[in-house]
Amino acid sequence: MHKTAGMLGLILALLIVFSSSTSAADSPKKYSVEIQLGGGYYLMDDVNNALPNELNIPGVSPDKINIGEQVGVGISYRNLENFGWQFGFNKMAFIGIQKFRVEAVLPGTPTKSWSEQTTSGAEFYALATWYKPMSSFDLMFGIGPAIYWASLDRSIDIINSASGGYHLTTGSFTDAKGKSLGIMGSIGLAIPVGSQTDLVIQAGGRYAKVTQLEYENPSTAQDKIVYKNSGTGSKMTVDFSGGFVKLSIRSYFKPSSDWRSPKR
Repeated sequence: MHKTAGMLGLILALLIVFSSSTSAADSPKKYSVEIQLGGGYYLMDDVNNALPNELNIPGVSPDKINIGEQVGVGISYRNLENFGWQFGFNKMAFIGIQKFRVEAVLPGTPTKSWSEQTTSGAEFYALATWYKPMSSFDLMFGIGPAIYWASLDRSIDIINSASGGYHLTTGSFTDAKGKSLGIMGSIGLAIPVGSQTDLVIQAGGRYAKVTQLEYENPSTAQDKIVYKNSGTGSKMTVDFSGGFVKLSIRSYFKPSSDWRSPKR
């Protein structure tokens, strides 16, 4: 964690140095807000492969889900002609009501046993962004650090009695949460569709692995770590790393002259 934070801090410092050396001659300042909608491919290896010991039988595997959606808002500040900053917040989830689920009828039992997980996440990013004006649009390239949050719920019902009367629910929990630092980059086009509006199309990738999740144990009121394998001590992760595409409507505005020193 500390190495990751140091790496991201170094990257951000270098980006600031590089951006300050760019010529600001005759460069207009542009402020904007935007609405974003998109989707991506999330690795989600641990969640996709999570399997209770009781259901670890041949021919049984969890549902695999990798495609998810994202929706969010952003602001940008283009302080130099060919350089600016993008800040944004995205909520990430999985399309519709898809769940990571595995089910099986265990030998000697009458009904299905199952395990089901739901997960969602969010990101806040700050991208240093370079622009290259073209005849009818701007090319964009951005890179920078991001903070990621993940939430995971798990529900288990294992029937291990021939009468179907004994239900094992150990391992169920709600609202396990975690966060981590990551990094993302994107390339895109900013296409004018009005005097103060751009249509922005971006594609990119992110490293966004939340390596520890915790939930409150109701019996002890203490936080408990979610393990992928309690025997080996390996922790459950939620990994949103992967590629993404998004479409944004960006609206530019000019702040009032006294916006930094508002009247009292």
